[in-house]
Amino acid sequence: MTALSKAIDASAAEGSRHLRRLSDAGLVRKDSEGFYEATPVGRTVLKLLPGIGLLLEHQDYFRSRDLSFLPLEFVERIGELSKANRVNQLSAVLEHIKSVVSQGRDHVWLVSDNLFPQWPGIGSSFLSTDIPVRLIAQESTSRKAVSEYKSRLPRSEIAVLKEVRIGMAISESSAGVCFPTETGGIDFTAGFGGSDPTFLAWCNDLFECYWAGARKIHAPF
Repeated sequence: MTALSKAIDASAAEGSRHLRRLSDAGLVRKDSEGFYEATPVGRTVLKLLPGIGLLLEHQDYFRSRDLSFLPLEFVERIGELSKANRVNQLSAVLEHIKSVVSQGRDHVWLVSDNLFPQWPGIGSSFLSTDIPVRLIAQESTSRKAVSEYKSRLPRSEIAVLKEVRIGMAISESSAGVCFPTETGGIDFTAGFGGSDPTFLAWCNDLFECYWAGARKIHAPF
């Protein structure tokens, strides 16, 4: 108890009260030697804390963004975004997307309600037209836009969902993600980006989840 009180800069009496509350809640217990340890419930709560910490740290952002559309697994793993950097302003977000695309050597994966490669400067950011590209677009995307995309990136694969509510750009070394506002539109004026493996894993796994459920488009479209 003395060590724990010192760690949180509390008096021994305050530390004792905190431990009693945690113990009453079933989150900690004393072992046979008198040391405190987390219970199974406590250990599970600890795994959830990074997500709560992320939401509190960036509550100005998440206060107006909707995460309810995400599969539950990815809401529970939202703390993995704490390893990413907050990207603000549309110009900075677009530059990050270009950076992700230009770093792709093995693959580039994209998710958007609009076709990213048609945006200014993004289509020309690909290292080569031979890089395997996967794109998840919205069902309402025009055939003309898809045809132009396919002609520009012949090794690309395209799949569509009825509704796309998230923007993502992923390569083997970096990623970026933008969430929708409460009204449903993807907000590209701010998001998260980075190259941390934990953040990359969250983005990769979410893309794979959407790709598995999307309808694949084969030429002719």
